[in-house]
Amino acid sequence: MTEESYQRLIDDIGGSVPVNARSFVVVAKGARIYAGAFWTLASSLSFDGVVIEEPDFEGDATIRLVLGYPTESFFTGEDPRGDPCIREALTEKGLLQ
Repeated sequence: MTEESYQRLIDDIGGSVPVNARSFVVVAKGARIYAGAFWTLASSLSFDGVVIEEPDFEGDATIRLVLGYPTESFFTGEDPRGDPCIREALTEKGLLQ
């Protein structure tokens, strides 16, 4: 993802990511699959859910959905990212083969 496209995404969700995060919900085929949060690396708070960390545009600008913040050891529960409904919806949209 380019820095410009990431900034458009952040603008669409209400501005910069605060240190206490900005929540999101993954929806597939009209159903809420799971909630998570955009997280800034400047935050000293921890989180036990799915996280999209602010990318480091100096290096790798890949957007990743990771478990827990600041590390996976803070995650609790079952990993919802592989829900079959998500794959099915992405395949129907031609985004996955």
